[in-house]
Amino acid sequence: MAKMKDAYQADGADERFVDVLMKALEKKNLDGFDYLEFKQSLAALSKVGIEGETAIKSAFATGTTMGLTKAKLTKSAAYYQQVLLDEKSQFEASMQRHLTQRVEGKRRETAGLKKKMADWQTKIDQLQKSIRDAQSTIDDADAQIASAKEKADDNQRRFEATLKLISAAISQDIDDITRVID
Repeated sequence: MAKMKDAYQADGADERFVDVLMKALEKKNLDGFDYLEFKQSLAALSKVGIEGETAIKSAFATGTTMGLTKAKLTKSAAYYQQVLLDEKSQFEASMQRHLTQRVEGKRRETAGLKKKMADWQTKIDQLQKSIRDAQSTIDDADAQIASAKEKADDNQRRFEATLKLISAAISQDIDDITRVID
């Protein structure tokens, strides 16, 4: 998997998400020689200067000695694309939980403080310090909300870009396999 990981990182994918997605693929790795082992063979061949159609044919030839067929290869590649889609769903659910915990909690907190501020306004002489403290908390919460949202949006963009790169690579591999292997 390290060789596959290196290939995707070289394409500009986010290292952290490449690690997460590669671990998901490893965890769901089917028994026997399939797309993942084929992809690892391609990476090994690339390191020794064999690329393109020659690498595909060589990796496939190696796989056929272990029961690999073109159908099994393309079917397993499609299976791993589904694994990636499952990871995307889990990622999105996790992001939603994170946003709910971090953002909604802060929103509720600030709403409560704003109500208290309105009550304190009638007692301005006695509660001036309380109002300043509450305003400071609100300002901090707004900054935390903005920061959490910005980070979540950035993670979403980087995950989508990484997912797109890996899925496109697999799709290209399927096209190459279908085109090159009889």
